[in-house]
Amino acid sequence: MQPQEQHVPSLVVVETEDDPRPFRFKGEHCIPDFLQWLDTAAMDDTREVHVLANKGYDGYFVAHEYRDQNCLIQ
Repeated sequence: MQPQEQHVPSLVVVETEDDPRPFRFKGEHCIPDFLQWLDTAAMDDTREVHVLANKGYDGYFVAHEYRDQNCLIQ
C-alpha cells in the first residue's frame, strides 16, 4: 500500500519527436527527474514543449511538482 492510501507516481515514460526510443524515469523521484529533463528539452525556454498525460489525473502530479518549484504552467 502506498503512503496514506494516496497514489504516488513511480514511473514516467516520455516520447519525443526527435527520438523514437522512450525515456523512462523510475522511482520516488520520477516527477522531479522528469521536470529536470523537460527543462533541458525546452532548451532554456527557446523551444516550445507540450506535456500530455494518458489519464486525466496523471497530469496532476506533474503540475503539482512544477508549482512547488515556482514554475509557470501555461
